[in-house]
Amino acid sequence: MNNRLVLNLIHRRYRPQRGFALPMALMIGVVGLVVAATMLIRGQADQNQAVSQNAKTKSMAAAEAGLARVQSLMGNVKFIALYPMSDWGSAMTLSSDKTTVSLASGSSIANYVNKVASSTACSSTGTDVTNKENAIKAQLASLLVVAGNSTSSLDANDTSKGKYRVVGYTYSGTAGAMPGTSPQTGSLIIQGESGDNGASSAARIAVNIPVSGTSAGVGASDVAPGLWIKKGGINTTGSNSWETSNTALDPNGNRFDANVLFSDCSGGLSDSYVSSVQSQRLVKNIVPGATARKTNLSFPLLPPNPSSIAVNLGSITTSVTLPRTSPADATATDGNYHYTLDNSANTPTTTCTGKGKAKVCTSSVSGVRVTVNKPTNGDVFVYNNLGSIDGSVTVNLPRSTDVASSDGIYRYLVNSIGGSSGNSTINVSTSEEVNLYVLGDVKFNGSGDLNHNCEGVTDCSPSDLEIFAYATSSATPGTGLMCLKGNARVDGLILAPAYDLGKTGGGSWYGSLFGYSWGKGNCGSNNGNTPSVIQTGTWSTLPSYFQPSSFSPQLGNFTAYQQQPVQ
Repeated sequence: MNNRLVLNLIHRRYRPQRGFALPMALMIGVVGLVVAATMLIRGQADQNQAVSQNAKTKSMAAAEAGLARVQSLMGNVKFIALYPMSDWGSAMTLSSDKTTVSLASGSSIANYVNKVASSTACSSTGTDVTNKENAIKAQLASLLVVAGNSTSSLDANDTSKGKYRVVGYTYSGTAGAMPGTSPQTGSLIIQGESGDNGASSAARIAVNIPVSGTSAGVGASDVAPGLWIKKGGINTTGSNSWETSNTALDPNGNRFDANVLFSDCSGGLSDSYVSSVQSQRLVKNIVPGATARKTNLSFPLLPPNPSSIAVNLGSITTSVTLPRTSPADATATDGNYHYTLDNSANTPTTTCTGKGKAKVCTSSVSGVRVTVNKPTNGDVFVYNNLGSIDGSVTVNLPRSTDVASSDGIYRYLVNSIGGSSGNSTINVSTSEEVNLYVLGDVKFNGSGDLNHNCEGVTDCSPSDLEIFAYATSSATPGTGLMCLKGNARVDGLILAPAYDLGKTGGGSWYGSLFGYSWGKGNCGSNNGNTPSVIQTGTWSTLPSYFQPSSFSPQLGNFTAYQQQPVQ
C-alpha cells in the first residue's frame, strides 16, 4: 500500500472538526444563564415565601394577642357578653376622642348600664350612680374601638407588631338575659393584621366563650341578713349625723337576733366597730352563728316603679279583661303587664279561684267586672291605688274591692303612710300575699301601727308582706323615712335603698330590713333589750328582689379554638 496515502487518510480521520468549538461555547453559556436565572428566580421565590410566611406568622400572633386583649376588655364589662355585636353598634356611639360612648335612650344596653351602676353605687340616685355609669361607658368605649371595621395597634410605638379587631360576636341566649341553670355560649371572631410595610397579611381566630350565671358570692346555706344598711352604723337616738367608728355604742340600744351587713359606703366604720356591734348587739339566740360584718355584695335593686311603667286604668266604669287586646297593651321590659287601678267605693262582689300564688280573682262593682287572665308568658300586675294613707285611719288589706294580680298577689301603690302624725294603722291578712309600693315616707311613730303577725299561722311567712319604698314623692331621694313601731310581732320584708330606717316599741320585726341607714334622722330605734329584728330566712328563701344584685355573668376559658379564612 502506498504509505503516503495511508498517512493522508489517518490525518483526515483524526483532524479536529473545524467550526464545532464556537457553538459548543455558546451552548454552555446559555445553559449557564438558564441555571443562573433559575437560581435567581428560586431565590426570589424563597425570599417572597419567607416574607409572606413571616407576615402570616405576625398576623396570627396579632390575632392571638388581640384575643387576649378582647378577653380582658370584655372581662371589665362582663354583661356585654349577653349582647351580640349587632346590638353594640345600634345602642352605643363612640365619642370623637374614643374615650367614652353615648347610649341610645331606652335601649336594653343603656338600661343594663344603669342597673349595673345602681347595684354597685352607694346612693340610689345622684352623682354616685352617674360616676359609676361614666366609668362603665369608658370601658365600653375601649371595646367599641376594636369592634367592626376599626382596628387597634397592639403597640402604638411599634406598628410592626400588628393590629387586631373584633370581626363578630354572637350570643346563644336571649339578648340581655342572664343565663339560667344551663350556660350559654358567646362566639367570638378576632382578626389580626401584620404591620410590615413590605407584605401584608391577615389571620382570623374563632373561639367559643362559656357564659354562665353567678351566685353573687352567697350560697343557699348562708343566713341572709336581718338588717342590711348602706351607710353609717346603728344609731339609736335619731341623730342627724352618721354613726362612725368614733361613736360609742349605746348599751341600751337596739339588739339584733340576726346577721347585720354594712355596705360602709362612707368608709367610716372600722373593723373594731363592726366587732363591737357583733359582741354587744347581736343576741344570737335564734341565729346562733349571726355576725356583724362589712360586705362588698351589690345592694338589691328595687323592682320597676309602678308609677312609671303601669298603665293607669283610673276608676273602672265598664267591665274590662286584663290584659286588654283591643287596643292591645304592651308588656314592660320585665315581660309583664302592669296596671294601676283606682277602686270604686261601691260594694263589690269578688270571686277567686286557686290559692296563694295560683289565685285568680275577679271583682264586680255594681255590674262592672275586672277579670285578670294569666298570659302564656309573664303575669298581669294590678296595683290597687291607695293614694296617701293619713290621719287616724285603719286600712285592712286586702279590701273586698281589691283585684289580685295574675300571680295571686295583692299589690298596692301608696303615696305615703302616716302623714305628719304617724297615727295610721294598716292590718295585713295572714292568709294572703300583699306587696306595698310606697313613693314617700312611712311613719308609724304615733298611735298607728303595722300588723302582720304569722305566729301560729299555717302557711304564713315574712315574704307574704313585702314593702318596696322609692322615696320619689313626699321625700327627697336619699332622705326617705321608714319609721316602724309596735309592741307586737310583725312579719315582713322591706327593701328601701334610699330610706333611713328605724324601729321602736317592744315588738320585734321578723324577717329582713334593707335600707340606706338605721336610726338616723327622725326615725329613732330603741327597742331596749328586745331584739328589733329577728332573722327568719336564708338567701334561698328570700324572694328575687331581696337577693344581692348580680348582673355580671361568669365568662369561662375559650373553647373550640380554630382558624378561619379571611374573607
